[in-house]
Amino acid sequence: MTEPAKPAESGEPTPAELRALMAEATALQGRISDVQARLRASEETRHTAFRLDDAAGWVAQAGQALGETARDLARTRVARDPNLCDVPWGVCPVHGNTLRGSGGRAWCTDPTCGRSWDYDRLGNACGEPATHTMAL
Repeated sequence: MTEPAKPAESGEPTPAELRALMAEATALQGRISDVQARLRASEETRHTAFRLDDAAGWVAQAGQALGETARDLARTRVARDPNLCDVPWGVCPVHGNTLRGSGGRAWCTDPTCGRSWDYDRLGNACGEPATHTMAL
């Protein structure tokens, strides 16, 4: 069994910590599937294994959510770089504030662009290089 991920010093989780949890979820899913196969191997216990398909599926969904959260957190942490744009929403790297999103995906609405992303770029802070600064 793997060692649990250590919490970050600052209290904020790290992408690596979330990926470690994802690995633990994957390992647990495998253990559940193994137990299920062993239960199904016996005629006397075969009928007790039916819930384990659902259990393995829930753990797989949890692992997927952890992985997606790790990716979002990594993008958020990159966006903290002072040389990067710091608006709290995502932008198209060419056309700026032209993104739309739905279902965890995002796309540029500029008719000449065609760019799309298979993650919620719109819901994440901008991580593009800063091109302008405003002074108030």
